[in-house]
Amino acid sequence: MTRNKKLVRLMAVTIAAATVASSMPVHAAFDAEYYAKKYPQVVAVVGSSKKALENHYNTYGVKEGRIASAQDEYILALAEMFDAEYYAKNNPDVVKVYGNDVAALFAHFLRSGMKEGRNINPYFDINAYKKAYPDLVKAFGDNYAAYYIHFATYGQTEHRVLGGFPSEKILPGGVKAGAVSSRSSSGGSSVSSGSSSTDDDFLTVDDIVAEVSQNASQLKSDAENLKTSAASLQTSLEALSSTDEGAEGNYIAQALDARENGDEDAAVEAATQAKAVLDQIITDATQLKSDADSKFAAAQSAADEAQAILDAAAHGAGKTSEQLVAEIEQAQRDIEGAEAALKQAEEFLYTVYAVKVGENYYKSSAISGGALNDTATDADIVEASACLAGLQELIEGQQGVIEEKQGLADAMMEPGAEHESTIQAYLDAKNALNDAEQDATELTALKQAAVDAYNTAKETELTIDDWDTIIADEFYTNYEGAGAITAKQATVDAYNFEALNQAVTSAEEADSEAIAEYMGYLEAVTEASDTKAALIETKDQMSTEAANAESAADSLPDQINDYYTDRTNAIMAKGFVDNPSLQESAEEALAAANAAKSDAQDASNAAQQTINTATGSLGDMEEIIGEPEP
Repeated sequence: MTRNKKLVRLMAVTIAAATVASSMPVHAAFDAEYYAKKYPQVVAVVGSSKKALENHYNTYGVKEGRIASAQDEYILALAEMFDAEYYAKNNPDVVKVYGNDVAALFAHFLRSGMKEGRNINPYFDINAYKKAYPDLVKAFGDNYAAYYIHFATYGQTEHRVLGGFPSEKILPGGVKAGAVSSRSSSGGSSVSSGSSSTDDDFLTVDDIVAEVSQNASQLKSDAENLKTSAASLQTSLEALSSTDEGAEGNYIAQALDARENGDEDAAVEAATQAKAVLDQIITDATQLKSDADSKFAAAQSAADEAQAILDAAAHGAGKTSEQLVAEIEQAQRDIEGAEAALKQAEEFLYTVYAVKVGENYYKSSAISGGALNDTATDADIVEASACLAGLQELIEGQQGVIEEKQGLADAMMEPGAEHESTIQAYLDAKNALNDAEQDATELTALKQAAVDAYNTAKETELTIDDWDTIIADEFYTNYEGAGAITAKQATVDAYNFEALNQAVTSAEEADSEAIAEYMGYLEAVTEASDTKAALIETKDQMSTEAANAESAADSLPDQINDYYTDRTNAIMAKGFVDNPSLQESAEEALAAANAAKSDAQDASNAAQQTINTATGSLGDMEEIIGEPEP
C-alpha cells in the first residue's frame, strides 16, 4: 500500500479487509433468473432456458468468475469486508464455540452475526449506516442483515458514504469527511482547514491531526504500561525461584529444597503453592501478550496514518493556500463529472439490458430475481427497440415473417401446384424483360462513361443526347471503350422490347390473382429481410455501446476514488499550509506511534519469555506434586 493510499485509508476511501479463506462456507444454489438478468450477453448467445444457463455457468461461468445467484453476490462482497481477527476479538462468545478459524467465523457472521448487528470490521459501523439513511430504515426496520446485504449489493456503488466501507467520503467511526474538504451552504464550495467549526458532523484537518496525535499518544502510554506489566510479571516469576535469605513467596525454591532434603510433604505443599502462582502468571502473561500484539497492530496503523498525513502534507510544498483551493475545487468538479458519467452509463445499461416481464420490457434496475420491484413504474418500461433482448425478439420476429412468406411462395411453386405453370410463365417472361432492360442500362452506362471522357478531353459539357456528335468525332475512333459499346449496342438492338413487354402482360393476365399473391409474398420476404438487417445493425451498434458503457461502469469507480484521493491530499496539504504547526504535531504523532510499536513488541516478547519459563517451571512443580504433565 502506498503512503497516499494509507491516507485514503484514514479517510476510509479504501481499506483492505482481511483475506477470507478460499473455501466459502455458504453458497446458494444456481439461480437461472438471476444469471440471465446479470449476464444478458450470455442469454443472447445460449438463450434463456434454465438448463442452457446452468450448463454455461458450469462450463464457462465458474472459470470466468461469474456469480451464480444474488446470495453469492452479497456473500462475496461481505467476504471482502470481513476482518476475522477483529470479529474474533470483539465476539469472544463466538470464539468459544467456533474457535479462530476464518471460514467458521465468517459462516457464523452469515448465519447469525449480521442478523444480530455484529460489526464486520473496525471501519463499517452497521448502526451508523442504519442511522444515516431514513429510507433504509423505512424499508428494513431493525432487520440488520438487510442493511448488510443492501450495502454489499447497492450501497457501495451508490456511494452511500456514512458508515461505509470502503466508501470514499468516510472517516472510521461514521464521521462525514465531506466538510474536511469543503463546506457549502449555498451551492458553492468553500474550503476550511482551520480548527473552528460550526457543524459538529464535520472534522477539520486540525481535528484529524489532533485525533491521530491523541490516538498515538494514548497508544504510547498503553504500550509503556504493558511493558511495565510484562516486567512486573517477570519479577514475580523470578521471585518464585529466589534463594535470597529471607525471601518470601519463593515457592519453587522451597519445593526444590524440600525435595532435595527428602521432605516430600513440604515439597508437595510448596509445589502446590508454586503451581497456583505459575498458573496465574501464565494466564496473565498470555492475556498481556495478546493485548501487546493488538496494541502493536494498532500502533502500526497509527504510524501508517501519521506518515500518510505527512506525505499528503508534502503535496502542498511550494504551493499557496489559494492554489490548493483551486486543486480541491478542480478535484470536486472531476468527482461530480465522473459520478455523472457513471450514473449515465448505469442508466444506459439498465435500459440496454432490460428484461421482459409479461408483455413489457423493464429496466434491469426494476427487476429483482426475475420479478418487478415494488417500486417499478411505467417509467421503467423500455421500448423493445431500445434494449438488446427486445431487438433480438424483433429480429426473431422478422425471421419468422421471412420463413412464413417464403414458405407460402414456395408452396405455390411446388410441382403440380394449381398455379405453378402460370406463375413460372410469368417469371420467365419477367426475367427475359429484366435481362433486356439490364443490357440497356449497361449500354447507357457505357455511353455515359464515353461522354464523360469526351468532355474531359475536349473541355466541353455535352450530354448523352449529343451522342451522334461524339461518335462522329475523331476522339471516339481512338476511345478504348468503343468496342464494348458497339458489342453491347448490337445486343440491345437484337431485343424486341415491345414483344417482351407484351409477353409479361399476357402472362400476368393469364393468372393475375395468383401472380399478385405470389409476388406479394416475395415482396414481404424482401421487406422483412431489409428490416431484419437493419435491426441486426442496430443491435450490433448497441452491443458495442453497451460494452463501452460496461467498461466505463467498471473503471469510473476507481477513477472517482482517485479523484477523492486527489481532493483529500489537497485538503490535507492546505490544512498544513494554513497551519504550519500541524507539521510538528504530525511528526510527534508518528514518533509516538513508532515508540508504541517498539514498547508493544518488547512487552509481547517479554510476555512470551515469561510464558515459556513459567511453563517449564510448572512442569517441574507438577512432577513434584505427582500430576502428569498435560
